[in-house]
Amino acid sequence: MAGRRKFALPTMSVYIEGPLIFTESRDLNRKMTDAFKEGMKESLLFHHKAYMPLHFNANNRTRYGHEKRSDFYRWWKLTRYKSRTDLVRSGRTKRKITGQSPALTTRGAVGAKGAVATATYEFPTEFRQAGPNADPRHVMKFLQYVKVTPQIMAMEIAKVLPSEALAMNRVVHKKYNEKMRHLFRGRKKWRNKFGKELL
Repeated sequence: MAGRRKFALPTMSVYIEGPLIFTESRDLNRKMTDAFKEGMKESLLFHHKAYMPLHFNANNRTRYGHEKRSDFYRWWKLTRYKSRTDLVRSGRTKRKITGQSPALTTRGAVGAKGAVATATYEFPTEFRQAGPNADPRHVMKFLQYVKVTPQIMAMEIAKVLPSEALAMNRVVHKKYNEKMRHLFRGRKKWRNKFGKELL
């Protein structure tokens, strides 16, 4: 609909442990950074497929430490929508989040202590109260009847567990190593000098 404003989910950011080497070759540094960033983007897609759906499963409350909803809200949702699962009412939010392609960004390069991989999702329109210009009346209504604000629900969706971040780091390192082994192939000088620095 024309004129309707879009609100983004809080940024889902993950710290990635990167290669600490920095060579005298600008060309090699650029290729290493490109390989590292490609791995970070692949790790975000891995998270989207492997872990994002878990935010809408029946055990999400204990897995991600959700805030407790009010007894009234839980009764109302069960009565009207037959749902006992946090973040799942009609199922539209789950379909919206898991069905979209998040915007992927990376920050960092080789030679730094680490980098940040970021995925940004677009909220369903029902979550307009989670936007930066939230109407305080909507927030108060949620606090009164649900005991949890839309902002908190959004943070629950964006949460990444340490075990998930570790798995994402493994994806980055695997992709980075594959790209660098391919790069070193036929370049004996680079391979001998930097091959041991693979992640």
